[in-house]
Amino acid sequence: MAEVKASLFCGVVAALLCSTALAFVEDLDETFKDTRVNDIWLVDFYAPWCGYCKKLEPIWFDVGAELKSSGSPVRVGKMDATAYSGMASEFGVRGYPTIKLLKGDLAFSYKGPRTKDDIVEFANRVAGPAVRALPSKQMFEHMMKRHDVLFVYVGADSPLKEKYNDVASELIVYTYFFSASEEALPESVSLSELPTVVVFKDGGHFTYDEYEDGSLSSWVNKERFQGYLQIDGFTLYELGETGKLVAIAVIHEKDPTEQSDRLKTLMQRVAKEYREHFNRDFQFGHMDGNDYINSLIMGEVAVPSVIILNTSNEQYFLPSEPIETMEQLVQFISGVLNGSAQAYGGDGFIQRIKRVAFDAKSTIMSVFRSSPLLGCFLFGLPLGVISLMCYGICTAESDDGSEDMDALKREGLTDEEEEEEEEQEEEELVDDDDDGMEIIENMEDDQEEMDGKDIEDDIREEDNEGEEEEEQEEEEQEEEEEEVEQEQEVKEVVQEKSPTQQEVLASPSSTGSGPNSGEKRLPCEFCGRCFTNSLEWERHVLRHGMGVNNSRLDTSCTSAVDTSASSSTGSSVLSDSRLDPASNSKEDETTADLSLTGQSQFGEDKEMLYTKKDHQSD
Repeated sequence: MAEVKASLFCGVVAALLCSTALAFVEDLDETFKDTRVNDIWLVDFYAPWCGYCKKLEPIWFDVGAELKSSGSPVRVGKMDATAYSGMASEFGVRGYPTIKLLKGDLAFSYKGPRTKDDIVEFANRVAGPAVRALPSKQMFEHMMKRHDVLFVYVGADSPLKEKYNDVASELIVYTYFFSASEEALPESVSLSELPTVVVFKDGGHFTYDEYEDGSLSSWVNKERFQGYLQIDGFTLYELGETGKLVAIAVIHEKDPTEQSDRLKTLMQRVAKEYREHFNRDFQFGHMDGNDYINSLIMGEVAVPSVIILNTSNEQYFLPSEPIETMEQLVQFISGVLNGSAQAYGGDGFIQRIKRVAFDAKSTIMSVFRSSPLLGCFLFGLPLGVISLMCYGICTAESDDGSEDMDALKREGLTDEEEEEEEEQEEEELVDDDDDGMEIIENMEDDQEEMDGKDIEDDIREEDNEGEEEEEQEEEEQEEEEEEVEQEQEVKEVVQEKSPTQQEVLASPSSTGSGPNSGEKRLPCEFCGRCFTNSLEWERHVLRHGMGVNNSRLDTSCTSAVDTSASSSTGSSVLSDSRLDPASNSKEDETTADLSLTGQSQFGEDKEMLYTKKDHQSD
């Protein structure tokens, strides 16, 4: 029961503390632009998805609580820069998280380490006046104990003081600026002339000389660091703004060795004893471990060792041999200063490509170290697809594999064997060429033969067509000749039978007796049938296949009738016919019927003749 009460009490206390801490940090919105003018604000511009922003969040609550409890006039807030991007851009926010102190119309960016003490010290320094007065020796000594580097203007009002105030307003984000009278300085400090600007650091003081040091702003920017200090990523970034070369002793501070301690001591001695020679151009210090340096130079630096970095163009210098003595270290630094030492790296095109490749490799390795499954999915899947595509392309090129096998075989052969193999290959190529030519020639011959055959076939077809036409013409001629012969034979048969026909036609008329004594009869020359109707006789003759020659039959029949009439009756008949028109008409009709009977007889005779020829051919 007591344990339950204790856990409940701890939960309540934690909730109260969290609510109190949250009360010290205000969430800002679009109204902040109008309400911030009368106050000093320390604002964290963050993004909800940013991992560094989430890591800074608990530290930021501690900063708010510390400034509130110390009675600082600085108010602490945070703003979602993705939700209020317009306002964030007005304050010059380019990345996340970005810490800015807003003081009136001025905005100061924080670039130091993201720890509670450093951020609180930055807020108190920038929130106060740019130049603070030191009215007494006690105050001066107190500030010397609190700050490693102290800039002090000594003297009355002057143009130098105005420059000093401007530089203080510009560089207050980096260090403190003070002013004091000559009486407030310690007795150990003696100045040759006043007014002047003095920096107190490294157990001594150094005076600004306008003729030797150039502009006051540049001198302050270079002197705001101690002569020797521990260097990390943030410090190295700030040292890059000074324009100095950075000489670093790379050691294992957590696991020190005798060689590491000796190298660190040599670097500290050079920074102090050779200040007049190297202070304007070099910043000295040491770095724990070589991870950061390795990523910076994209290489490997031994531990312990010495390296000099030029942060302005990303060059670096390494000693040709390990540093063991003070003379070797001074000689190496002097060689870098006079340009005799070899420089590596740089910011050229090739180095930029290497930097992109190195950063990509580092990113991939960090992803795999933090989350192997995620790394396999993000990078393994595309690599697998690319590998399959490459495999398909390589397997499609079968000739390359055979060439590789031939190359491997040739590696194990002597010069003579290689020559023999080359000769054999040449002979095979020649044989292949000959075979190819023979094939081509054979193909041409075959084509010519085929063309000749086609021409011959065309000629034969034409000849055959000509022969067929000739045969058809001959057959037609033979048929015409046969028809002529048949007609002649029919004529002969008709001529042979004509006397008999005349006798038949004459006999009835001569007697004049019987019922049919006045009718003309038309006999068939082939079958002997007689017809009194000319139409029936003509149809009968046509059945025999004979043509009807009306003129001939009419003439023959008429002549026959006239002859028989004249012989039997004499002139009395003629006179009767002249006198009786009816008898004349009857005679005309009889003549027409006889003509038709002759035509029918002629056709039947022709049909009979064809029938006889058919029997003879059978």
